Amino acid sequence: MKIRKIVSLLGILVLSGSVFATTSSVIKLDGFQVLPNQISELSFKKLLDGVSYDVTCNISSNGISKQDWDDIQIIDSHDLDVQVDNINLKGSTYKQTEISTKETGFITVRTVMNGNSIKIRNLDDTDTITISNCFGQPTHFN
Repeated sequence: MKIRKIVSLLGILVLSGSVFATTSSVIKLDGFQVLPNQISELSFKKLLDGVSYDVTCNISSNGISKQDWDDIQIIDSHDLDVQVDNINLKGSTYKQTEISTKETGFITVRTVMNGNSIKIRNLDDTDTITISNCFGQPTHFN
């Protein structure tokens, strides 16, 4: 009887430990560059199945054009909650915004799941956009 209780308790501890690991793991995603007048994809395939994540990446421009801003579009986002430098882009198919060529900004995608992705179109003819330091952290619902 005592052995069954111990085995049961160990099983519960192992299961709850794996659930905790799943919901507390930060996952690094691959960065990439978006060349002038090109489209690249931010993929969320590395995220764990069944867990909702908030993903944040740095976004910057190489500033070759000497402009203050570069225009980008977020496309094919499947109605995900996307923000670029705190500007909410949810709710339209082609979400256009601008990023500074002088400083590094950030792009945030909230409550995203494995298998989703967004595409980023660089609308500038000269500057290259870099997406880097991407991390997915499990979403915490309050």
